[in-house]
Amino acid sequence: MVQPADFIMQNELPFHVGNIIKYACRAGNKKYEGKSYHESEVADLKKAMRYAEMRINQLEGKDIIDG
Repeated sequence: MVQPADFIMQNELPFHVGNIIKYACRAGNKKYEGKSYHESEVADLKKAMRYAEMRINQLEGKDIIDG
């Protein structure tokens, strides 16, 4: 199995793409302290979505963080 970090670095992916891949791959496999596995998976999927939203904001000329 290829580790997401290795894939990201070997392919020289942009920051936002790397984070989307990282969180999408990790979703369902890492449990955060104080959260169930289900809650942890949702948290990682939301993080992946947030990085996609930030890139869309950047492309649309909006504030990257707030949109």
